[in-house]
Amino acid sequence: MDSLIIKACAAGIIAVFLALTLKKETPAIALAITMAVGVFILLMILPRLEAVMGTLETVAAGVSGGGSEYIGVAVKVIGIAWVAEFGSNVCADAGEAGVASKIELAGKVLIMAVSAPIVLTLLERVIALL
Repeated sequence: MDSLIIKACAAGIIAVFLALTLKKETPAIALAITMAVGVFILLMILPRLEAVMGTLETVAAGVSGGGSEYIGVAVKVIGIAWVAEFGSNVCADAGEAGVASKIELAGKVLIMAVSAPIVLTLLERVIALL
């Protein structure tokens, strides 16, 4: 098992305990702790994310038949989903469920916009088969 996930979980659990302890007396500091640990965990995994992106770029370069643009779209969709979820969770943790839901909606709309050309191509090919 990768020790990075253990470190990320430990940081998260410690931050939650600290935030819960401080929440009644100083809610702003509790929120700052949870936001800081979220950014810390994101920075911890950033080198691994860069490695994954490098691997996907290598795979996309090796794809023949014009399929490499699909991999690029898939990477964009995954990136949008991750960023939207992170932003939504931060807002939900802050007690701003309304803003969190708007971020989720924005993520869904952007995913639809990015993937629309692929969906249209797929529909054209299905119609051509009929």
